[in-house]
Amino acid sequence: MTLSAMHSSSGPIIYVAWQDISETKALHQSLQRSEARFQELFQSMPNGVLVLLPRESAAEFEVQSANPACEQIFQRSSYSLKGISLRDLLPYSRKKVDDLYDLIKKTWQENTPHAHTFTVYKGHRLRLWLDIQIYKLSSGELVAILDDRTEKEQNRVRLELYTNVYRQSRQAVLISDQNNQIISVNEAFTELTGYKEDEVRGHNPRILASGKVPTATYQRMWHALQDNGCWQGELWDRTKDGRVYPKWININTVRDTAGKISNYIASFSDITEQKNAEEQIQHLSYHDPLTHLLNRFSFEERLSQAISVSQHEQRELAILFIDLDRFKDINDTLGHRVGDELLKAVAKRLKGKIKESDLLARLGGDEFTIAFTHFSNHNHLALKTSTLLESLSEPYEINDQPIYITPSIGVSVYPNDGETVPELMKHADAAMYHAKSLGRKNFQFHCSTISEQTQQRLNLGQQLNQALQDAQFELYYQPQIDTVCGNICALEALIRWHHPERGMVSPAEFIPVLEDSGLIEPVGEWVLRTACQQLADWHQQGFKHLRMSVNLSARQLRSTGLISQVTAALDHCGLSARALELEITESLAMENPEQAIAILGQLSDMGISIAIDDFGTGYSSLAYLKKLPIQILKLDREFVSHIETDSNDAAISAATISLAHSLGLKVVAEGVETQQQHDFLQQQGCDYLQGYFHGRPMPPTEITAALLDSTESKKVIEEVTT
Repeated sequence: MTLSAMHSSSGPIIYVAWQDISETKALHQSLQRSEARFQELFQSMPNGVLVLLPRESAAEFEVQSANPACEQIFQRSSYSLKGISLRDLLPYSRKKVDDLYDLIKKTWQENTPHAHTFTVYKGHRLRLWLDIQIYKLSSGELVAILDDRTEKEQNRVRLELYTNVYRQSRQAVLISDQNNQIISVNEAFTELTGYKEDEVRGHNPRILASGKVPTATYQRMWHALQDNGCWQGELWDRTKDGRVYPKWININTVRDTAGKISNYIASFSDITEQKNAEEQIQHLSYHDPLTHLLNRFSFEERLSQAISVSQHEQRELAILFIDLDRFKDINDTLGHRVGDELLKAVAKRLKGKIKESDLLARLGGDEFTIAFTHFSNHNHLALKTSTLLESLSEPYEINDQPIYITPSIGVSVYPNDGETVPELMKHADAAMYHAKSLGRKNFQFHCSTISEQTQQRLNLGQQLNQALQDAQFELYYQPQIDTVCGNICALEALIRWHHPERGMVSPAEFIPVLEDSGLIEPVGEWVLRTACQQLADWHQQGFKHLRMSVNLSARQLRSTGLISQVTAALDHCGLSARALELEITESLAMENPEQAIAILGQLSDMGISIAIDDFGTGYSSLAYLKKLPIQILKLDREFVSHIETDSNDAAISAATISLAHSLGLKVVAEGVETQQQHDFLQQQGCDYLQGYFHGRPMPPTEITAALLDSTESKKVIEEVTT
């Protein structure tokens, strides 16, 4: 209804007009309901919806409105999105936004919907993935429906990654269901166990069990999986072909949203190599690396336990301290490799002579020790020790060469000689040194009332005396090489004993007896005469550049007849004194330096070269050493043998060469066995090299052949013959 008023002369007139608006009102209410439904739909849509309007002739678009789903996509409130430029909303990549704008413009102009996928990555990581549908409304607005697939795509990529990790993992992986039935395994599982997936699917993992794992271990494992959801530890399994192996396994439970176990995932690897390495380390901690016998630490530890048992059972226990006589001579003469093989052979013999209840160890170097835990009485102990002595004295076959060496053994007995490990070891050691002082190759008890001595040394002395009369001795010669020209410049004479029954006897066995018995003087004189005669023969063949080196013993150096012996040998062979070189050890020179200076001075005045052998191993005084009339230092093999690996030995060798040269002396390096040693010593300016790398000790015929092979020697012969 509408009311109107008009004024007339007679007064105001009011008009009333009626109009039926029920249909209009109904339409309005319908529109309101549609708007409400639209808003409800707009607000509740899971996809993002942007209503866009163009700016400046569709050169730019701005957000007219945005539904709540857009807030999650863009991490901004709907209110803050209103009015924002689409370029400001998507400031990720200009090119990608430009591509999107081209489609929006196309939709605007052609009035046709278009679809577009908009992605943003940061490095290789997906940051945003939108599938966009663009529509134009009849009202002129654009509607962009955004399907945010970022999380789905990230999950897909993550699942693909997990799948690749599972398939390509170097660890074996096994997945079982809630009933612990296998549902899947990877390729590493097949490689390790030998089982393919179709062979184990549906089976319980116990088909892999070896039977070596205690039931209690499995029980603890299942308790941990139920209580903590995980377990790791060591198990022993069996492969398809029957090989039993140790493995380290990690097992985890997988639960569903309700908290119930849905799967078990086990990953494991073969730890056989690791276990072997651990056992090796454990073995090395308690055993000698060369002979694999107990080392000193583990021997003393077990000896302490054995003493406790002996004390409890009120019985005796014996300690044997074993040292190999003249072992250093074996190393020096035949090389450290032969020495190591000899030590291993000795250890093997010792193992064969003891019971399982006895203890056997290598203390270091050439020292061994045994603890006899059971013997009847002292006579029985003496018999066991004597048998051991004879066994160790039998020849050894090393590299097809007989080696002769003897032991000296000291014995102490618990509780008479001590009740503790240190006491018993000390007294056994002292008894061993007493055995050495009595001539070696015998055993001595710390308790003197039951000590026994062997007669083997006396017998050997008698055999050596016969050897001298029957001409059983021979001389071998080892070359010395000039580092400048590479040719043989000198030879060292080395005695050998060819026994009619035993064959070649090791110098380490008979030289100490020669020295102690006094036979070294006549044998030494024979060596000097024979070496000079051989050198004279080589000179006549044209090798006039050669020198001969002969070792002097302590008895020879103290002998008043040494000068006349040397003079007679040179005169008989017609040799110049300059062709002869005499060697004495550093220790020998320091026994009586005043006497050594006097005698060596006379020899040097004759023109004979004097060499100090084994330099660096004795206890020499440089104050005396510089007074000695020497021309040559022989660098001991102890330093040469490790110059490639031991920086200290390399430094000592280099310093010795430098010291010698500063004193005007030449240097001979002994024990050169490798190319690396040769190169190092040559670089340091060492004058001469001697060792197996350049030649072993050889009989005269082989030396002659070696000399003929020398190019320089051939030139000398040609000059002589012409």
